Amino acid sequence: MRMKTSFCEISVAIVLISIAYGGAAIQQERMEALLERANHGDQIARIKLGLRHWLGIGTHLNSHEAARWYLSAAEDGHSGAQTIAGLLYTLGQGVERSQAQAVVWLNRASAGM
Repeated sequence: MRMKTSFCEISVAIVLISIAYGGAAIQQERMEALLERANHGDQIARIKLGLRHWLGIGTHLNSHEAARWYLSAAEDGHSGAQTIAGLLYTLGQGVERSQAQAVVWLNRASAGM
């Protein structure tokens, strides 16, 4: 039996995973400080930037920019970001929809947990 998952359900999962790894106080950090940390390899800063763009907190809502930050952390091996990448590919939000890519990222995430 194939399970259907709604955009809303996956969006909630993305937000919860981001908060679990990035902390709930994302509004308190300046965008410039997050960008600087993210550009120097900080995976948590990248996840926080992804969440900010996903929800439009302190910036415009932009699923493509959110995906860019999440994928950046995922490519560096962060299992939470890899899970989010799989969800983004499942939805086709910020990236071209691809079940094959979704499976790749979700497998990487499960291997790293």
